[in-house]
Amino acid sequence: MEHLAKWLCLLMGLGLVFASVFSQNGGKAAQANAAEGVDLPIIMYHSILKDPAMTGTYVLPPDQLEEDLKYIKRAGYTPVLMKDIIAYVEEETAVLPEKPILITFDDGYYNNYLYVFPLMQKYQMKCVISIVGKFTDIIEPGEHQSPNYSHCSWEQLKEMSDSGLVEVQNHTYNLHSLDGQRQGARKCAGETVEEYRRLLQSDVGALQDLIREKVGAAPTTFTYPYGKYSDESEEILEEIGFKATLSVSPGVNHLTKGGSLSMLLRNNRAPGLSSDAFFKGLLK
Repeated sequence: MEHLAKWLCLLMGLGLVFASVFSQNGGKAAQANAAEGVDLPIIMYHSILKDPAMTGTYVLPPDQLEEDLKYIKRAGYTPVLMKDIIAYVEEETAVLPEKPILITFDDGYYNNYLYVFPLMQKYQMKCVISIVGKFTDIIEPGEHQSPNYSHCSWEQLKEMSDSGLVEVQNHTYNLHSLDGQRQGARKCAGETVEEYRRLLQSDVGALQDLIREKVGAAPTTFTYPYGKYSDESEEILEEIGFKATLSVSPGVNHLTKGGSLSMLLRNNRAPGLSSDAFFKGLLK
């Protein structure tokens, strides 16, 4: 029994040493994370459809999306949400994974619920879905939804949000259009700054209230439709309460403590390339 007690004491001592080493290493990693900043690739998806005839610049098949998710996992990347990114920038002690990545889906298509959400559950990955409020608002509870053209219902968005795997963000209530004079959320020619401010406050602000009411959390991030913006856009969106904005310009972001989350770069995932070919150069 005496020998057993000695062995137990030795094992406990070794355990404390290992724990201390891991704690120190983790602390050093966190300090490096904070001091040096972190690279953040953002991938931009839209519609996910099985029909090959409908594949296009903004339409990807579910099996290709699944291959992308597998590639991301193999490369050692961890999908995060905008709340994690905002916390990292704003809070002194907040850290991100060593290799963070943001997976985004624009427009809020029903096929995101039908195909994307099950894949997020399967691989325990997280993503952001930026919705167009009017498209969701017209979905009646229980009505038939086609993956080809329908959008998510409020009930489906809440279900995904409640899972902790999906974050719902703002893509305007009814400015997702290039028809007529207005180009997405861009200021029109001849429009005064005050008129433009009232437009964004009315449209984008209305969707803020709707998402807060229907989903349970107000968006922190604004996603520009078609990437269209104006010189005054960022200031007005900040007044509304947004902490970050997403562009459609490609590249990899570098996040730093107290840095800007304005016009974050995103890389559109079009079909025609393997996961390896698409992510080459984006992921290390």
